Amino acid sequence: VDGVELQKNARGSHINSGFGKSARVSARTVGTDKVLVTVESMVTHYYAFKKGEPAVFMATWAENCPHPGEMRFIARLDSKALDKGNLDRPGDDTSDTAIESKDIFIQRDGRTTSKYYSGVRFIDDAIHGSRGSRVGAYLAMGSYESASGGPFFRDINSQTAGVTEEIYFYMFSGHAQTEPFRKNQLHGPYALCFTEGPPPSMPAMGWMKELDLKGWVSERGRVAGMASGLMKDVPYTVYLSNDTAQYWTRVPANGKFTTNSMKPGRYAMRLMRGELSVAESDVTVGVSTTSADLEDRGLPEYFWRLGLPDGTPEGFRNASRMGDMHPSDKRHEPWGPVTFAIREKVPANLGDFPAAQWADVNGGNRIVFKMDAK
Repeated sequence: VDGVELQKNARGSHINSGFGKSARVSARTVGTDKVLVTVESMVTHYYAFKKGEPAVFMATWAENCPHPGEMRFIARLDSKALDKGNLDRPGDDTSDTAIESKDIFIQRDGRTTSKYYSGVRFIDDAIHGSRGSRVGAYLAMGSYESASGGPFFRDINSQTAGVTEEIYFYMFSGHAQTEPFRKNQLHGPYALCFTEGPPPSMPAMGWMKELDLKGWVSERGRVAGMASGLMKDVPYTVYLSNDTAQYWTRVPANGKFTTNSMKPGRYAMRLMRGELSVAESDVTVGVSTTSADLEDRGLPEYFWRLGLPDGTPEGFRNASRMGDMHPSDKRHEPWGPVTFAIREKVPANLGDFPAAQWADVNGGNRIVFKMDAK
């Protein structure tokens, strides 16, 4: 890219640990401006190139989850050329002393770093990558529909490991996965994009329908409807899934939502308050727009509560840092133990109570409150 060689690592860039010596590779031109390279191995992996596009476009069809129980594309590139790393999630270095699972490190200044802290929730993660002063390399996820985990799942996005800058797209993770691998599906499309440094806009990938990729579904539908009972200033998401696909869309304040295009089929549809399912129904999607509504029926009666039941530790002490660093990181506020007094039905000082409990760290945490005698 602009005279900079990025692919120097002998391990290469590929699915998992490589396709193996038995892989069959073929190439063909499509029209006058496209080339498709097909690799058949434990999966069928496609590399597509379009004239004038500084990107490698890809898709991966898999009958089953390949060895070793994960499926991810890894770009292993030159960390000297990409010396600024992942500026959005900078704590992914592998240097200094490992303190957990050989992949979490403590630095001399008390910070902790790991490739695990590079992850971003799928719903928030369209493009991620690394950059240098003259060049940038980014993975653009055109679709998560065949991946697993749902909108709030996250896994490794990047890692700076010595001379190698690694950029990942996890389609199926073996790290605390929440649902099975979606078999016999085409994963993607996605693209490895190259820039002069800053991240790119999402490249168009619809043209890949011309390539006759195994598992590509062109005839699709949508779901549109109304989500009612929404709490003010609380994020809501409509999440649909079945054995072959998953989709999600954010719900605006007026409650009206429309999904992206979906594969036809029957789906479980959920209304998520934060990350907590608060309403569910089934919906059948065809090749047009299907109508469906959902309602948040609100909270049950309570004497008092700490935080909002939304499936997250939002608002508690250190909650905003938990995805960025190890619990022992010096940047955290003290975990306690603390004594927390309930003086309001919904205490405003939620940040005084720690977001996580460990028996040998803050097992002495106490909540004290008064009840009317009856």
